[in-house]
Amino acid sequence: MIPSLEFSLHNADDPLYSDGAFTLATGEYGKEMLALVPYYEKHPLVQKAVRELEKLETQQKKEHKRGMAR
Repeated sequence: MIPSLEFSLHNADDPLYSDGAFTLATGEYGKEMLALVPYYEKHPLVQKAVRELEKLETQQKKEHKRGMAR
């Protein structure tokens, strides 16, 4: 399982990307999907969420390896 979350940004100046649900995932797939919407890809809150998800993914992988070693 890869960490993911769904978000929505409100932007009154650009209704095209305002208040729509977007799923943010980690890994190559997540980066490819995010690149399809440059407005989201460049948004500082989305960039912060990406970093947090990457940390979570790394943590989960470490915990999984520890569990497999037992």
